Amino acid sequence: MIYDYRCQSCSEIVTLVRKVAEVNDEVICKCGGGCEIVILASPVVKLDPISGDHPCATRKWEKMREQQMKREKKNMENHGTYN
Repeated sequence: MIYDYRCQSCSEIVTLVRKVAEVNDEVICKCGGGCEIVILASPVVKLDPISGDHPCATRKWEKMREQQMKREKKNMENHGTYN
């Protein structure tokens, strides 16, 4: 995980990649001052219902594909190209 720490002496932000178990380990800034973790709000994530990230993505994709195939079949039947 990526964590930001603020130096208590110079207010510089130090960004580190750490394991969750290491989050409270001591962090020292370049100036020699100790740092405390900066707690930020969690980012808001909007999932695309068609991407693989969305729990209903496969069902939604299947339904859209099924509708598309029905339209194509109907179009072929109307134009006499469907066997």
